[in-house]
This record gives sequence, structure tokens and C-alpha cells, in this order.
Amino acid sequence: MKKAIRIFVVLALIAAACFLLREKVSAALNNKALGLRESKELDSAIFLLKQSLNIYPTVEAQYNLGCIYEDQNREEDALHAYKNALAIDLDYKQAYEGIMDIYLTQKNYNTAISFAREMKTKGYKGDVEKNLKRLNSQKIKGVFNEAVRSYRQREYVKAMVRFKQVLKVDPEFTQALQALGIIYFDLNQWEQAIEYYEQAVQKGVHEQTIYNNIGISYMQLEQYEKAVLYLQKAYDLDPKNVDVCYNLASTLRDNKEFEKALSLYVKIAKKEPYYPNIHNNMAGIYEALGQGEIAQKEFEQELENVENKVGRADLKPFDCERMAIAYSGLGQLEKAKSILDEVIVTNPSSRRAYYKRAQVYNKLGLKSQAESDLNKARALIPNKFFTKIQAQEMESLWPAAPVSQDLEKFVEDTIIYLKNGRKMRGCLKRNTQDKVVLEMSMGNTLGTVTLGKGRIKRIEHIE
Repeated sequence: MKKAIRIFVVLALIAAACFLLREKVSAALNNKALGLRESKELDSAIFLLKQSLNIYPTVEAQYNLGCIYEDQNREEDALHAYKNALAIDLDYKQAYEGIMDIYLTQKNYNTAISFAREMKTKGYKGDVEKNLKRLNSQKIKGVFNEAVRSYRQREYVKAMVRFKQVLKVDPEFTQALQALGIIYFDLNQWEQAIEYYEQAVQKGVHEQTIYNNIGISYMQLEQYEKAVLYLQKAYDLDPKNVDVCYNLASTLRDNKEFEKALSLYVKIAKKEPYYPNIHNNMAGIYEALGQGEIAQKEFEQELENVENKVGRADLKPFDCERMAIAYSGLGQLEKAKSILDEVIVTNPSSRRAYYKRAQVYNKLGLKSQAESDLNKARALIPNKFFTKIQAQEMESLWPAAPVSQDLEKFVEDTIIYLKNGRKMRGCLKRNTQDKVVLEMSMGNTLGTVTLGKGRIKRIEHIE
């Protein structure tokens, strides 16, 4: 009996020695592999780690194998190795984080969320809830960026669907609310624009561009009191913004609040005497107030302002419309009609031209022609009777994109000063009679912004 016990003890000692030897050999191979990784001999390091795992599987060797696979951009092999490490030790944090980092790099947010929930179910002790919040945030930003790309490509329906998906997950994502407001506003869908802009305001976004665009939207819907309310808020945020001042004045005028409107028009005329249509609008108010002589002088001033531009550049259709309004106000109806005829031939979709020609026809007593032009004007999409203030352009809403390869070569050579007081810096790509295309740095990438000449005060070239 004693002999059998002695034999058992000897065998146990031999087994323990073999076990310890396997563990030491495995650890030695693992350490050697780490050294090879440092010297960039990755294939040799992988070979040693596999030998180490065959001799004695450890969580450290599995994790190190995953890291080296990542060094070789073998993400699927790395994921497999990290998961094997968690099979040995469920709470090995480095392996869990390695898997999450790969999924995030791949922007595979749904898989990452499913994996985090699975680990939580299995009893992983790490902060899974924090990871899930981070993943949901990344997923939302991913969908948001997709929406922005669709918007850039003028795929507005797809963009709106994506922005609404963002809001379904996170109703507090105010950038998506603003983006939807911008799209609907640019599509002249006033009620929808108001809906999303007002939600952004309710959630704490108080910006001049939002109040301005809500005001214009209400004006287009002929809800004048609300229009004045929001445009007044926009004006109060920055009374020096001439475009917002003009919008408020025009809304007050159309709301028959002539004295208030006139005081704002006078303020604009003092600051920018060549502001388009400012004297025509003042003349219209003076006519309504029965001050015909002053109205005549204002019409003459508008004509003078437009005609002063001829020496610098060819007249645009908008300038011709301004002249026609002034000539009509001065009683030169045939001349006004002739100008508007030319504008409509050049731009048959000009709602404003049809509307103004209808007024001329009415003064000439040509009722049927006036009614015909009014019907044509009503059939067209409302044109821009107001100045749209996009101080916060869509580009400023989205998260930074990957660094553009062209960004290092980008050089700013132009400053554009806008009439609303803003200025934009970038590389001038195109300067035509009607518009300017400016390439700009947008976070970590490049993008282009197209500006109508009517919005530009002056262009400055820099060395």
C-alpha cells in the first residue's frame, strides 16, 4: 500500500513538473514573439504564438496574436483571436476592447452593439452600458453623415429619410432638426420647414438664420403676425444684419405696418444706399401714405442706382425688374412693360416678372392680360421675395469627415464679403456673371460653396 502511494506521489510530481514546464515554455515563446513584433518580424511572431498556444493556451498569447493580426490588417483573423481570448477569460478587457475597436473602425455599428449586448448577457464585468451609448452615438453620426452625402448629391428624399432615422433614435439631435428645416425651406415647403425649425428652437437652438427662415415661411403662408414675431427675434439677435432688417421691413410692409417698415428701410438706405429695391420699396410705402412726390424721388433714386451699375457690369434680369418697377411707379408704363417682356423671354419662370407685369397691365386697363399674368405667377414656385439667410450652412452641421488627400495642397486665395456681414475664405474655383464657386476647408475635408452674386458685397484676392 505504501509502495502504491509512493508511486502515485512520484507520478503526480512528474505531471506537475511537466505542467509547469509546458507553462514556462509557452510563456517563453510568448515573450519571444513579443520581441519579434517589436522588430517587425510579424510572420515569425505569429508562428511562435501558435506554438505557444499548442503547448499551453493562455489568454495573453491569444490576445497578442490578435494584436499582430491587426498589425497586418487581417481584421477577421484578429477578431477570431480576440474572441478565443475571451473564451479563456471572459473579463479580459483588452480583448473586448480590441473587438470593439475593429467594429468601430469598420463602422459596423449594429454588429458591435449586438456583441456588446451578448457580452453583457454572458456576465462580462466591464462597462457595457457606456460602450452601448458610445456605439449608438457613433451609429447616429454615421447615419447623419450618409444623410449629408445624399443632400450634397441633391438626393433630397433619401437625405430626409436618413435625418428622420437619426431623430427616431435620438430626438434631441438638433443638427438633424436644423438640416431638415434647411431642406424643406429650400424646397419651399414652408409648413414642414417651420415644424423642424421650431422643434430646434424648443430644444434650445437660438440662431438668427432659424428665426429668419421661420419668419419667411410664415410670411409665405400669409400668417403675418407670426412672420413679424420671428423676424423681429432674428433682427433683435443682430440689428446690424442688413438682410434680416430688409426681411423684417418687407414683412411689416406687407402686413400694412407702413411706418415701422419705412423706418427700417430708411435705416438700410443710410447704411447701404445701393441695396437692391430699397428705394422702390420705400416709394411704394410713400404712395400708400399719400406722399406721391417723395415716392417719385425714391423711384428715380432706384433707377439711378441701377443705371450706375451699367458701367461696371451688364444688367441682370433682377436689375431689369427693378428698373421696370421704378418706371411703372413713374408712370412710364409702356417702358416698364417692354423691360418685363424681355425679362420673361429670358427667364420664363420668373414669378416676380409675371407678377410685376400684371400690375403694369392693370394700370394700363388691360384686365384680361393682367389676370393671365397673375395666373402664371401663381402657377410658378414662389420665388425669393426675401433674402434667405443661411448663416449656418448645411456644411457646418455635419461631423468631421476623414482627412482629404487634397487638404495638404489647399491654399486660400480669396475672401468673399457677404451683404449680411459674414465673410468666407477659400480658394476661388469659378467666378461667372451670376455666381461664384469657392472651395473651402470644412473641418478635415474640402467642399465647395456656390454663392449668387446678389449675396456678395465684394471679393478680395489675397496673396
